Amino acid sequence: MCDDYGLDIMDGMMLRTDEDEFLNYCLAPWMQYCLETSGMDVESEDLTGKVFLFQIAGPRSLEVLEAASGDNLHDIKFLGHRMSK
Repeated sequence: MCDDYGLDIMDGMMLRTDEDEFLNYCLAPWMQYCLETSGMDVESEDLTGKVFLFQIAGPRSLEVLEAASGDNLHDIKFLGHRMSK
């Protein structure tokens, strides 16, 4: 996230889950304030405790995730994402 001067103020991740729907993983109170004061026509919901995001890296990461989820994850593209169990 950047401020009005283009300076980095926090690190987060935003995933597009539908044409007009996004999941944002960052500081929820700050994001809520920005949305409420922006004048934009948007709705938000705090999913803290309902949705979890984690990132994993390394040469065996795909193997570890497939074992943990029971899913075949080979179809996920680089920097892609998908919902799983």
